[in-house]
Amino acid sequence: AAVTELAQRRHDAGALRQALASVGETNARMQRSIEALLALAHLESGQEAPQADPLDLAALLRQLAASGGEEPDRERIHLQLPAEAWAVCDAGMLERIASNLLRNALEYGDADQPVQLSLARQDAGWWLRVRNRAARLTEAELAHFGERHWRGDREADARHAGLGLALAQAMAAALGLQVQFTLQEGELQAALGPIPAL
Repeated sequence: AAVTELAQRRHDAGALRQALASVGETNARMQRSIEALLALAHLESGQEAPQADPLDLAALLRQLAASGGEEPDRERIHLQLPAEAWAVCDAGMLERIASNLLRNALEYGDADQPVQLSLARQDAGWWLRVRNRAARLTEAELAHFGERHWRGDREADARHAGLGLALAQAMAAALGLQVQFTLQEGELQAALGPIPAL
C-alpha cells in the first residue's frame, strides 16, 4: 500500500502501474500460499480423503504435458509413455502432484535442456518419473525438498511461496505413495509411486 501511495503522490503513471503490478503479484502469491496451506491442513487433519478412481495415467500425463504453460516449455517436455497405463488412484490429487513435479522441473531445471516425463510398470504398480538437468543443484539443497517455504535460489521470487513440494508430498502420503528425489551427475529425478495398477 505504501508503494502505491508514494506513486500516487508523485503523479507518476508509470510508477503507479508498476506499483499496482507489484501489489497484484504479492496478492497472487499470498492467495496461492493460503490455498496450499488450507489443502495441507485438510490433508493432515484427515478432512480430505482420497478417492479410488480408475484412470489412464498415460492419458492424464499427455494432457498435462499439452497444457504445460508457454509454448517453449511444452516443447521441452519429452514423453516416454505406454499407449495406456490403467491404475486406481485419486485422479485430482495425482494430477496436482504430477503438475507440481513437472512445473518444478521446467522452472528450476536448466532452461535449454529437455524434461523427461515417463511411466514404468513394476510389480508393485506404476512409477512416474520426471527427469531434468539441474547443473546448479547440490545434494545439500536436495535435502530441503519438501520443506515448507523453502525456495532455494528463488528466495526472492514473488511468484513462489515454497509450498508446492510440501503439498505434493502430503498428497502422496495421503495416497499411500512415495515421492523420491535423486541427483546424479547433474540430473535430477523425481519419482512418484507405486501407483496401484488396474
